[in-house]
Amino acid sequence: MGNPIKTLLVGSVITGLVTITAFQQSEINDFNTVLEHLRHKVAEQNDIIVEQEQELDELRTRNTNLVIQLDLVRDSLRAVKHDLAIAKRKYQRSQKSLAAVKKELDVRQKELAFVKESLKKLQKAKSNSKREQELKKQVAALQKQVEQLQYLKEQSQEQVETRLEEVRQEDDLANKLRQIRLVLEGTKTEYKAISLRTERDGDDITSLKHNGRNWKYTVVNLDLQNAVPGVLVGQQFELRIVDSDTGEPLSFIESNPIYPDADDNIGLRFTYPGHPQELVFINTEPKDGENYEIKLFYVLDGQTYYVNNSTRQIIFDAQPF
Repeated sequence: MGNPIKTLLVGSVITGLVTITAFQQSEINDFNTVLEHLRHKVAEQNDIIVEQEQELDELRTRNTNLVIQLDLVRDSLRAVKHDLAIAKRKYQRSQKSLAAVKKELDVRQKELAFVKESLKKLQKAKSNSKREQELKKQVAALQKQVEQLQYLKEQSQEQVETRLEEVRQEDDLANKLRQIRLVLEGTKTEYKAISLRTERDGDDITSLKHNGRNWKYTVVNLDLQNAVPGVLVGQQFELRIVDSDTGEPLSFIESNPIYPDADDNIGLRFTYPGHPQELVFINTEPKDGENYEIKLFYVLDGQTYYVNNSTRQIIFDAQPF
């Protein structure tokens, strides 16, 4: 028979090893679970980073587009100034050409009048038929020259008027672009108070509920300042509320299914009277975003232009900002 003590010891060791192995396996399983959870978290974070980078790129693109718009105004103004200078030079040349034609016509008309008077006297005296024939030829030649100069004068006059109209058009365009640039670059937008409400005269909301159902009214008190006195008075502007993440503006005049062809305004337009204004933006449609901002645009001849540095965040992470 074997040694019972030895057998017992071997059995204990084997049992201990099995227990240790089972414990280690449990730890390994727990570690693998944690590792898989961490991998999942890392993947989620990577997706969030990619999404945020895409949103950041979109924001950069939108901001770049607004900067490009102002650059286009500046470039257009330079081009129009150049065209205006050319138009003025052409106008001046056409004026000089017209003046020269008028001067030549005046000389020929006086000369024709003198020859006609000489012919009249000669015919009255009936003394020299040969001289009379010469004077008649001169009269005919001068009359032809006068007719040609009259036609040239009319053509020159039309050209002067055309050149003058070109100058006026280029000058009007240059003045328009100067006005746009002055408003976009030189206007300071002062948002004195912004209130987000459920009811027109209700209290401010403290957070944005699902689909923005508690946000229907946005009351904005603002004023505009510009270094050039009076440049803003009587000018039209448009206040927009924009989803910061998508760039989509909220409608001010909401789509009405009863009138499907009606226009859908994306902004609240107003004429600046020269003093602070209270504007009430109404929108009762569902709002899926969590970040919103307001922007001011200058409206001229039906075109809208972003007013530099007029963006103001009003909701961030579903919280009034």
